[in-house]
Amino acid sequence: MKKILDVVSAKMVPPPSIPRPTLQTMSSTAPPPMTHGWEKLRQGIEPIPLRVLQWNTLADGLDVTGKFVVPNPDAVLPWEVRGPRIVARVHGWSPDIVCMQEANHPNLMMHDTFDGGCDGEREYTGEWVEKRDSPCIPLGYHSDGCVIYWRTRLFTPVATHRIAYKHPETGALWNQVALVVVLQDERKRYWVVATTHLKAKSGAANAAKRASQSAQLLAAVDTIVSKLDGPAATVVCGDFNSPPNEGCAREWGRAGYRSVYPVGGERCWTTWKVREGVGEVCRQIDYMLVRGPVAVLSRLLPPTGAEATPLPTKDLPSDHLPLCAELEWSSGSADTAGE
Repeated sequence: MKKILDVVSAKMVPPPSIPRPTLQTMSSTAPPPMTHGWEKLRQGIEPIPLRVLQWNTLADGLDVTGKFVVPNPDAVLPWEVRGPRIVARVHGWSPDIVCMQEANHPNLMMHDTFDGGCDGEREYTGEWVEKRDSPCIPLGYHSDGCVIYWRTRLFTPVATHRIAYKHPETGALWNQVALVVVLQDERKRYWVVATTHLKAKSGAANAAKRASQSAQLLAAVDTIVSKLDGPAATVVCGDFNSPPNEGCAREWGRAGYRSVYPVGGERCWTTWKVREGVGEVCRQIDYMLVRGPVAVLSRLLPPTGAEATPLPTKDLPSDHLPLCAELEWSSGSADTAGE
C-alpha cells in the first residue's frame, strides 16, 4: 500500500498582512441575527454539549473574481466586508471546533479571546494546510486550504496530520488536501477531527478523482484512530464537491459513519449560487460525518422563507451554508443523525 499520510509537526504559519478582526470592526459589520434555529434530535446527558461548525467560507480572491450574481456586490463580495462578518457569524454560533475550507486567512479566528481571558490566552488555536497549486495564486492572492480551530481552554492537541492526496497508481501528488487533528478533552477522551476539500467540477474523471481522494482520507483516519491508546469520537467535515447521487457520502456510511444532516431531499442543499455564464446551481455537497462514541443532540437548520436565497448575502457571507451541530461523548453509537 502506498503511503498517503504526509505528517507535518510545524506550527501554522499564516500568510503576511492578514487583518485581525477587532471587537469594533466586528460590531460595525456584524450581520443581523438569523431567524432559522436549531433542530433538537435527542436529550443530552452532559451539562454542556460540544458544538462543531463546518463551513466553506469562500476564499479571498475567488469572491470578487467568481462572477457571482448578487445584489449590490461591492457590499457583499469583497473580503474586507466578508471577513468580519464570517468572524461575527462564527462567534454567534459559538462553536468549540471549527472546520473551514477555502481558507486563505488561516489566522482569521486566532485573535485574543473576546470574553476577557487571561494571560493573553487565545480563544481558538488552529492548524492549517494549503493547496499545492491554489487557484487564488494566479489572481494575486495567497493560497487557500483547510483549517481546523479548537477552543483553547477545552482541548489539548495530540497530533496533526496534513494529507496530500495522490494518484492511486502513479503516486503523483494532486492539488487537493486534507487535515486531521487529534485532540484530547478535559477528561482525556480523544476527538479525531478531519476536514477536506475534494476535487471540484463535473465529469466522470473528476468524480473518479473525488472517489479516490475520499477513500484515501477514510483510510488515513482509520489508521490514525487505530494507533490511539483509547476509543475516539471521530468527526469528518468538508466540502466533498460530491452530491448524494455520486456516492462519496454513502461510502463513508458503509464504513460506519453517520451523517449529521439528511443526505438527499429537497431541503438538503448546502450551496446555492448564481454565476455569470453558468447560471443557478443549488445542491448538497458539504457534509458533517461522525463515528464512534459520539451522539448528535441538535443541528442548525438551513434558512427558509425569505432567508433561503442564492449566496453569498450580507447575512451569510459565503456561497456555502454553514453546518453546525451539538455533539456529546456517548458510549452508544446509535443516534438520530441524518434522519
